[in-house]
Amino acid sequence: MMAAMSGPSTAIISQVPASGAQKRRIVRVLRCSVIITKDWVCYDLTVPAILTPLRSIADLDKALAESAENLLLLFKHSDDCGTSLMALDELQRHLEDASDVIRYRLITVQTEREVSNEAAARLGVPHRSPQVILVRGGEAVWSASHLQISAETLQEATADHS
Repeated sequence: MMAAMSGPSTAIISQVPASGAQKRRIVRVLRCSVIITKDWVCYDLTVPAILTPLRSIADLDKALAESAENLLLLFKHSDDCGTSLMALDELQRHLEDASDVIRYRLITVQTEREVSNEAAARLGVPHRSPQVILVRGGEAVWSASHLQISAETLQEATADHS
């Protein structure tokens, strides 16, 4: 377990349009307060403090510079997408045993579109959401999106590139 999981965290409060089967799947993976309406799953999700939000190009610059010394994991998240919520849950499972030498950063694509686009351009990885990009020395060394993102694939990829 990692001590860095305690401390300030980021709250994601949103809603996802969902049908019956989608609602059941989303509610099953979310570890947070959930309100289910006829057409929506509304949630209040707290993201672990280790997953630091990138809110500006300067934040992205700093994260990419730090990747010279530490592996960087960028997670692009859409806060109104059920698939992105499931990927976030997989990332949180991975974080339970995460290495303290890896830097974890979050880009919420709705609010940080410029940062997301800049990351895609600099790293040469087409934008997807949800998406995980591993960065070493300012260059993308691995990426996955959508249902490719699982705690197991994240563990394998971070082990391969650490």
